[in-house]
Amino acid sequence: IDVRTIEELRENFDLESVLGYFANGKLVTWLKDRYYDNEAVAVEALSAENGGLNRKLMSILGVSVDEEAEEIDMETIQRRNEKLMLLRQITDDKEIIDNVDFVAFHQEELNQLLKEGKKKIYLCQGEFTIPICEADVTYTGISNPIVSIVVDDGSNMKLGNVILNNIKCT
Repeated sequence: IDVRTIEELRENFDLESVLGYFANGKLVTWLKDRYYDNEAVAVEALSAENGGLNRKLMSILGVSVDEEAEEIDMETIQRRNEKLMLLRQITDDKEIIDNVDFVAFHQEELNQLLKEGKKKIYLCQGEFTIPICEADVTYTGISNPIVSIVVDDGSNMKLGNVILNNIKCT
């Protein structure tokens, strides 16, 4: 949701999105552009290294603070912003950009997505090895990844840009 006022921000508050804008500096710019100078100065003074960032940010923006809410990891937010920036250099496909959390740029990211049980995964550039026995996973290639499929006898099949649907163990 596009928000134009701090009231709309409070009504539609999404901590993860706000932290993303904090990390890339757009939150301070947004506040200054709308003449929320006190809030902008307070947000500028925050540091991701100091504890309690989430609660401090929520307090500055006038959002009720949920004391039991987990701290969202800024490294995760920053990595997400980096992935978005890389992705936008490769594609302007809104569906792919909206699904940035399901994009793997390297094998470790693919392994993590599979471990988390994701069923729709985008493979971006690079080389990937996918297990044939992962059931009901859709892999979509972005910018010509090279995919090796591990089959039961341990040999590999090389594929180019690929969409594989409903992969099952045989």
